[in-house]
Amino acid sequence: MTTTKTARQPTGLGSRGARLWKDVSSQYDMRVDELRILESAARTLDETARLERALAHEDVIVKGSRGQARAHPLVASIDGHRRLFAALLKQIDLPDPEADGQRSALSEKRSKAANVRWNRVRAQRAAAGEK
Repeated sequence: MTTTKTARQPTGLGSRGARLWKDVSSQYDMRVDELRILESAARTLDETARLERALAHEDVIVKGSRGQARAHPLVASIDGHRRLFAALLKQIDLPDPEADGQRSALSEKRSKAANVRWNRVRAQRAAAGEK
């Protein structure tokens, strides 16, 4: 990923998802697969916001089927959405802004592997007379 212009925002995003899309896509040049993951992350963020708003009007502790106290089902749903959101962002492997440009060891390893693959492709193209 490199710095570039903002990619076209998918339709139907809510405020949180749209803000995420704009913030990330305006800072990085992303491949199509990364943009699809970003879209899923943005939609997941919007869904999480809707679930949080719904839970805000409910008691966090409810009665279970046998009268026992238990967490409202939305709590688990929100937790699942948050985990999914984190996993989606991890797939994109954005640099950590807190790390002052430092990339994780895994990110560095993946970058080196990608460069090896690209160098192989470039060599094959050069041998075939392509650009």
